[in-house]
Amino acid sequence: ASLSRMIQLSPVPALAMTLRWDVIEWNELRARVFRNYDAIPLAERNLVRIVLTDENYRRNARTFEHLARNLLAEFREDFGKFAGDPSFAELIAQLHDIVPGFERLWNTVELSSVQRCSLVHHDELGDLYFDRVSYVPQHNPSLRVFMFMPAEPGTARVIASLPHDAAPVSNVFGMFRANERHILRHPSPH
Repeated sequence: ASLSRMIQLSPVPALAMTLRWDVIEWNELRARVFRNYDAIPLAERNLVRIVLTDENYRRNARTFEHLARNLLAEFREDFGKFAGDPSFAELIAQLHDIVPGFERLWNTVELSSVQRCSLVHHDELGDLYFDRVSYVPQHNPSLRVFMFMPAEPGTARVIASLPHDAAPVSNVFGMFRANERHILRHPSPH
């Protein structure tokens, strides 16, 4: 619940996914800037699958090749942690079947630790530049959170100008469970 609140109240596009890259939570800004995951069937809501099968990414073969290689380099890190996991093996088999050239991409991908910057060509908002920050939440080690921080002032202005139709605050904070409320009292500086 606390992770969901953080994503919904985030002032930047954000999402949470499993280490298999199944998207499980996103905020309205993520839906406005990138894609609305509600429009994707739950069984197909895997970020690797989405990016590698989206025709918009395939318009330019060279750009797609670069994107796919970088994406798979990142994904391979999580894949390596779960070698032999049937759900990962199932996803790889599906990608072999539905992504042209996947076998070549998968077999030649390299590991990478480069910080990721994303450029979004948005039809209405123009070109947006983000630094992508990812982390594994301390109390949810089977999840990964991606936050897209504006990488330049123009993108920051666009994101700040978008309406944030997050869940109403009362609903977001209504997700508390009684056992989640651990209050730490900080001494007053006076």
